[in-house]
Order: sequence, then C-alpha cells, then structure tokens
Amino acid sequence: MYRFYGTIFLVVLILAVYNNIPDLTPVIDYLGSHYTRRQLEITFPAVAEEKTVSYGWAYYKMGKPDMAKDIMREVLESESNISALYCLGLIELEQGSYEPAAKRLQAVLKLAPQHVPSLLNLGRAYYFSGRYSLAKQCFDSVLKEEPQNREALVWREKTCSRAGI
Repeated sequence: MYRFYGTIFLVVLILAVYNNIPDLTPVIDYLGSHYTRRQLEITFPAVAEEKTVSYGWAYYKMGKPDMAKDIMREVLESESNISALYCLGLIELEQGSYEPAAKRLQAVLKLAPQHVPSLLNLGRAYYFSGRYSLAKQCFDSVLKEEPQNREALVWREKTCSRAGI
C-alpha cells in the first residue's frame, strides 16, 4: 500500500517537472506529507493521538464545541491526556456546566499542579457556581505564580466584590 503512495508521488512529481506545472505543487506536498504522517503514525502511535487532540482543538477554535467534545472524549477513553481534559473543561465552562468543568480542571491540576490556565478557569467555574472562597483561592494561586496576571487580578477583584470579602 505504501509503495502505491510512493509510486503515485513519483509519477505526479515527474509529470509536474516535465510539464513545468506549478499548480501541482500543493498536490505533491499533500501526497508527500500524507505519506510521511502515515509512516509516523505507524511507527509512533502517540503521534496519531496528538493529531487527534490537535483536531479537537481545531474544532474548538472554529466554534464547533460539540465536535471537539466528541474527539476529546474519544482520546480520554484510551488514556489520560492533559490537553484533552483541559479542552473539555473549557467547553463545559463555556456551556455553563460549571461542576463538570471544575472536575475536569481539577483532574488537569492533579497531573500538572501549576498549570496556570487551569487554575484560572477553575476559579471561573467556582465563581459562576457561587463558590466564591474557592474561586478566590484559585485566583490567589494564579497570582502567586504570575503576580501580574491581569485576568487573575480582574477575576479576583470581581470575586471579592461579589462575595463581600
């Protein structure tokens, strides 16, 4: 099968050079990169998982959270992946599912205790669920790591004024 891709690649390359057709360059690039990616995926299965996580993030950034959730859940079925956990936590937070978001973000922090974005978003999840003292603790933790973090400063102030602290 891989000989087939190699043969096709060479035929397209020869035709492009022979006819001096610059429009075939993207096709050649695609065939070559596709073949290389497949070889990497076969040799190193972790590459395939990272590609899947990348697709999940791409869907998230394109504003398609349901597709991103499906992909990230699929990744988490095989093993614990910090990036997939974090993405699901963000999606749940944005969709107003504050408790599930908090659980996902806590799981990220168990694997990477100083992950500032997770701390910040966990604080936001606590804030929106009315757990202001926990939210303040999260924002304080962010500010210990990054004293000038503007987002943490704003959310800490918001939390203190809302809770009357």
